[in-house]
Amino acid sequence: MTHQRSGAVDGEEFIEFMDTQFVTGHIQRTYRFYMFRNGDGKPHKTMWVTDLNYVKKERDRCLELLQKKSQRRSQETMVKFQSPSSTLHPRVGQVPHGLVLSSSRFLSN
Repeated sequence: MTHQRSGAVDGEEFIEFMDTQFVTGHIQRTYRFYMFRNGDGKPHKTMWVTDLNYVKKERDRCLELLQKKSQRRSQETMVKFQSPSSTLHPRVGQVPHGLVLSSSRFLSN
């Protein structure tokens, strides 16, 4: 089995192909979805498969999930700015985020 050619599929964003030639002379084209995340640089990818439609569906599903995740994050930040993030305690004032108030004192996590 030898690797023959590889590259991006024309007209398809984030889809790669690889042609592999077997000992018998048969050449098989396989595809995968491959994209780097913006935030941490880790890749989103699928396994190499022969079905281009499967890879397109996986790409669309992943992009849709990333879009929904982005929308949730923007909604969470808007809610954070609209409501106070910490509560007032009568004796201490504001309770710092990440600390637990017991009956007698603060305990750090």
